[in-house]
Amino acid sequence: MHRPAHRANPRRRTASLVVLAACMAFATCAVDAGAQLYESRVADANRVALTVTSYGFLGNNWTTRSPSFVYAQGVGSVYEHLPRGGLWIGAHGVDADGPFTGVTTACLDGTAGMAPQGATEFTPDASPMVVRSTLLSSPDYSPDAISEHDVIARFHDGVPKRSADNSEPHRPLGLVVRQDSYQWSVAPLGDVIFLRYVIRTASPLTDVWVGVYTEFVSVNQSAQSVWPPSGAYHRSLLEYDAALRLLREHYCAGQPVPAGCQFATVPYWVGLESLTPPDPSLGQQTTIDGWQWGPQSPLRDTDAERYAIMSSGTARDWTLPDVMPGTGDPTELVAIGPYAALVPGDSIVVDFALLGGADVADIQRQAYDAQRARDLGFRDVPTPVLASVVDAQAEPGRVTVSWTVTDGLRDARIERRTDASPWAVLAAALPDASGAVRFDDRDVVPGTRYGYRLAAGSVTAGEAWVDVPGAAELAILPMGSDVDAGAALRVDYVLPAGTPAELRLVDVTGRVCATRALAAVRGRGAAELPCPGGPGVYWLRLAQGPRAVSRSVVVVR
Repeated sequence: MHRPAHRANPRRRTASLVVLAACMAFATCAVDAGAQLYESRVADANRVALTVTSYGFLGNNWTTRSPSFVYAQGVGSVYEHLPRGGLWIGAHGVDADGPFTGVTTACLDGTAGMAPQGATEFTPDASPMVVRSTLLSSPDYSPDAISEHDVIARFHDGVPKRSADNSEPHRPLGLVVRQDSYQWSVAPLGDVIFLRYVIRTASPLTDVWVGVYTEFVSVNQSAQSVWPPSGAYHRSLLEYDAALRLLREHYCAGQPVPAGCQFATVPYWVGLESLTPPDPSLGQQTTIDGWQWGPQSPLRDTDAERYAIMSSGTARDWTLPDVMPGTGDPTELVAIGPYAALVPGDSIVVDFALLGGADVADIQRQAYDAQRARDLGFRDVPTPVLASVVDAQAEPGRVTVSWTVTDGLRDARIERRTDASPWAVLAAALPDASGAVRFDDRDVVPGTRYGYRLAAGSVTAGEAWVDVPGAAELAILPMGSDVDAGAALRVDYVLPAGTPAELRLVDVTGRVCATRALAAVRGRGAAELPCPGGPGVYWLRLAQGPRAVSRSVVVVR
């Protein structure tokens, strides 16, 4: 049976106003009941795509086909793994009615397809969500960014509203939350989205627990004719890696496991990892729990009951029938605590990660790398460079520069300057399928130093400088050993001017055996001539304008 709901008390509203005033005093939120911004953004900078909101809800409850924990992006079919999830914070607090046990939730067990704004007990503040990036090519570039794609939201629980899936009125704990998500596109973090929660309190709290609630459900979105899907999709095989604090999930059609799972329907593992290690000296523990899905179940329809679950400090047995595929329909909670006592103005930081992998070993590797990145404070995480110089060479009359570029510079231009002139556009940068750009500059002055770079908008990268040698002399370059009769004769040469030239092969009597007109291109070049059939000594003659040079060639049998 459901417990009777608490009656509204006017003093509670007064207490919430005190909370809001304290929140504003933090300068961490801009609470304005008339200007609350219920927003969402899609974090999709790598193989994970997730809708994050300004009210603690994760996913979009499958109200649209936008990403609600899609993994893995870019494989053709769209595999969805989380209709709804979100932040839970539980604690012992006090308000105008006295001491109480409270849990503020971003969502509870509910039905896919309902508006997620009605599922949360958190309220957005008046400031919009912020997107930042460490990538110079991004329009969201910021020197304050942590990752290639930061999404930042701020919300609080100062409004005593009741969520659609909760029969008990909400009693605010005086919480002010900043939620950051971080993503990197490159290995080893290309399959991870980080969730960082910075939690402040405007009222005294004790025994605080912080968790993330999930309804892991894997489905092939591409195979669904309607959305939300109408077929049976509440099937999850759940396993827990204690060493990694990783709860992982895989689609499973039913028992026996694995024979009855039909893993190929959705081939990937996904998971929720608690990245903040519990401190045993403070009595902290990690809770890994789950239950049979049931909106407003009498087992979880009060804050006291929900707090008892999240503060148990135990790990669920995921082989029991009520959470096994085919016999159960589980939802999950991963939490850490307790934080013994917080006074107004105190804050705590708790980190989680949503991640995926091709198999068990792969998702374990992703979890290890995610933990390492978090433990290093998200420093030294590789960010792809926009452009790298592969080669830069200069010879009389010619400079050749090669780059490799990322997608951020695929619409770039090539610019050049000298020590005495500003940057000027020379050409469009046209990368090939591998991302390579090659540019030949034949309009150079001998003895001059040139700089080259790629540019897109105001962003530049891949700068290289070369010195062009002095003017070249007309020359046939050394040919090495003797050549065989009847073989092709390769001739390397240098032309000091971009005017027509001719290469001839003559015998000792002066008879012309072969001739080749050369392109009117200044600098080094190469040409082939047919080698005479008989052995002997021959002469190569290179002529350009009034000048000519010769070199002997010995032909052998």
